Order: sequence, then C-alpha cells, then structure tokens
Amino acid sequence: MERSFDRSDPRALRSRTAILETARALADASPSGFTVSEIIYAAAISRSTFYAHFRDADDVYFALLDDRLDAISQSDLEARQRGDDPAQILLTGHARVMRHLAEHREFFAAVLASPERAKVRERFTRRLAELLVRSMDAAPSHPNPVELQVAAVYTAAGFTAAASDWLAGAFDLDEAELTRIVVAMTPEWLRNPEVRAP
Repeated sequence: MERSFDRSDPRALRSRTAILETARALADASPSGFTVSEIIYAAAISRSTFYAHFRDADDVYFALLDDRLDAISQSDLEARQRGDDPAQILLTGHARVMRHLAEHREFFAAVLASPERAKVRERFTRRLAELLVRSMDAAPSHPNPVELQVAAVYTAAGFTAAASDWLAGAFDLDEAELTRIVVAMTPEWLRNPEVRAP
C-alpha cells in the first residue's frame, strides 16, 4: 500500500512526482513493467526516498492507475451534484477510464492481466468499488448501504474483468463499443433516475 506523505511538504511532493513520472516513462518505454531499481536509477533518487513513498513496484503500478481514477471519480461526483444526466455521466466516466487504458494498452494489459500483478488488479478493483460507492450514493435512487456495497463490488469486478480481457485481446471491439456494453450492464437505477433501486 502506498505510504502517506505530507502533501504540504514541497520536497516530498517533488519526490513522489518524480517517481511517478519516471514510472510512466519506463512504462511507455517497456510496457512489460519496471522494477524498483529501474525507477531509482532513472529518477536519480535514493532507495530510502523511494521507500518513503512506496512499499514496492506494485504500489507504483497501482498509483499510476489510482491517480486517473480519482480525477474521473471527482468529475463524476460533481456532475451528479449538478444534476447532469445520469446515463451521460456513466458513459463519460467509463469512456474516460477506457481511453486511459487504451492510450497505455500494452502497459495496462501487462499490469491488469498478468498473474504476477494480481495484487494490483485486486487493489484496482477494490478502489474502483470504493469510488463507485461514492458515485452510487450520489444517485437520486440507491439501495441501502449493504446493497450499495454489493452493487459497487459487483460492478467494479465486472468492469475490471471486461477491461482486462479486452486489453489482452479477448474481444474484437473498439473502446467505444466496449464502453457502451459495460455501461449497459450497470444497474439501471444508476443510469435512469426514474427507476427506483431495489
């Protein structure tokens, strides 16, 4: 799990940013992955600086996924609070996640579909479920808290599985087609304010 750091400390923020930017560059250069040693060398940082922010390479893989999810989730929440069309919110959010995955397809295929990175995939699914709970809770109609959790976990796991298989080439679909199918599979009460949650 990524270590917490003082976001008000400019030096710590610079170090974390350098680590993530270096990891992105390494991922673009070699989609099969990177090691802690490669990050340390390329970022020109000490091992202790790396470990002040992350426990291992999996933490960095996850951080690369999580940063984008946070931004998309925040946009989704703001759109729900403004009262935007729920179906459009879902379509836009899913399309943004799929676009990000497609832009770095080889890297995310290696991360999400790789047995060696199963912990990253599990953390991605759990984090996606947490963010879905926030979004679902903001919907006009939603089930009780336990059913909301179940719906979020189910939706997150389904999305992760479909996206991972698509990244690995299992589906002959473009990202827009996959996005449309995945959105159609979400709970109807999340897409349509006229439908009451069970």
